[in-house]
Amino acid sequence: MSLHVDVQLLRSNFELDVQCDLAGGMLGVYGPSGSGKSTLIDLLAGMVRPTTGSIKLNDVTLCDAKSRTFVPPHKRQVSVVFQDNRLWPRKTVRKNITYGYKLTPSSARRFSPDEIATFLKIDHLLDRKAGTLSGGEQKRVAIARAILCFPKLLLLDEPTAGLDPKLIDQILPLLKQVSQLTRIPMMIVSHQLSELLSLTDHLLLMRDGKAIAQGRFMDLVQDERTFSRLNLSEPVNVLPLVVDDLDTQAGLTVLRFRGEQAHSLRYPVRGVIDQTLTVGQCVNGLLRPSDITLAMSPAETITMQNRLPGVVRQVIEQGNRHFCVVDVNENGTFASVLVEVTQQAIVEFNLRQGIRTWCLFKASALSLHADVMTEQTETQPTLPNADRFDCPCTRFRDTTCQN
Repeated sequence: MSLHVDVQLLRSNFELDVQCDLAGGMLGVYGPSGSGKSTLIDLLAGMVRPTTGSIKLNDVTLCDAKSRTFVPPHKRQVSVVFQDNRLWPRKTVRKNITYGYKLTPSSARRFSPDEIATFLKIDHLLDRKAGTLSGGEQKRVAIARAILCFPKLLLLDEPTAGLDPKLIDQILPLLKQVSQLTRIPMMIVSHQLSELLSLTDHLLLMRDGKAIAQGRFMDLVQDERTFSRLNLSEPVNVLPLVVDDLDTQAGLTVLRFRGEQAHSLRYPVRGVIDQTLTVGQCVNGLLRPSDITLAMSPAETITMQNRLPGVVRQVIEQGNRHFCVVDVNENGTFASVLVEVTQQAIVEFNLRQGIRTWCLFKASALSLHADVMTEQTETQPTLPNADRFDCPCTRFRDTTCQN
């Protein structure tokens, strides 16, 4: 899959100028309100025509202002999950999710509505009116409707907007699961950097209608042109962890990095106990750079519950803000974290590339959020016949198919 975008849109009070590419997976579109993120979604979906430029999806020109080429929205094979869901409130969930499905040629249908409803856990809602559902349920219905159009590209405009934190914790893993199991390329718009980083570290930065840069998060942090556009006050460190134990007596959730052997940790990660989690469950641990302290020794006589060994990979100095990128190494498992420090600390402790250090942080500073995998199997949950997304067979795969 390949998406190439080079478009400009001129309006009386707004100008948009975007160049970006997507070769598969997820791309997070990040920027403040009014930066043009939703307008970009409208252009990709065909709801707005660009003034100049072109959009190509899999070498098919969706629009080209110069040649006056324009593929209408219903023929683009691009699905959108809108910020406000845009469901038909008086129609049942089944009628909502099968609208695009019925318009899709049978040869292009890869899943049945019942399969997707079961996968998204809305099968018990199929006969309910969409207007009677909760916000989280409506979002799942909107995602199901988008998937059942069998798109080549899935666009999501602020998918967590208006949802409370518990529902956000349900929707983010769901989006990641949809991406991994269906392999539909996604472009996700958000002004919350930490939410995007829970899904992908591949970002497109937008500001005042312009695409400033596209790249990996750590690369953007190190670029002085993009550093100031990132809200590093958010919990932008995402640690891939597994619940190892729920220590109710100590009031702590004991965790380890994915890939480590259970119950053999010298330096476990600890968070405040969360009874909704289970042993073996994969979670993302979110940390603010300002919540991590660097020390030259384990500092075992302080109350901070987390003391992880690491090596400074890079020191970043941008204006009056200073950061260290530290590779945490526990039993051969690596995770890079961004740590905010002062210039005085850099000088006093001679912080530089290759220096061994310790990352210290409180258990209460670690925010735990469920991820999509379970450690017991080391595999993703499965969709029935998920391989049909890459297989030209239109029915259940038979033994003669070599794809």
